[in-house]
Amino acid sequence: MFRKTKYTDGKYVYYVSKLLGDNQYSVCKRVINSKSMGNHRYRAKNNKVVSTFKEAQEYLDLLAWNKRWIEY
Repeated sequence: MFRKTKYTDGKYVYYVSKLLGDNQYSVCKRVINSKSMGNHRYRAKNNKVVSTFKEAQEYLDLLAWNKRWIEY
């Protein structure tokens, strides 16, 4: 099993979430301490809906490393 890691830039929390439908995962974001229940996809031209959690988490890890986000 792949480790689920969340990251923050100080304003938002970025995480991998399963979207509606079978095997659809994407990087999502929400405001820190937000109580919203829905997922808001992180808008980037490279952020695609993928079929495995591992693929989405690898993209998030790379994104966090490039943008110097810290673990949440």
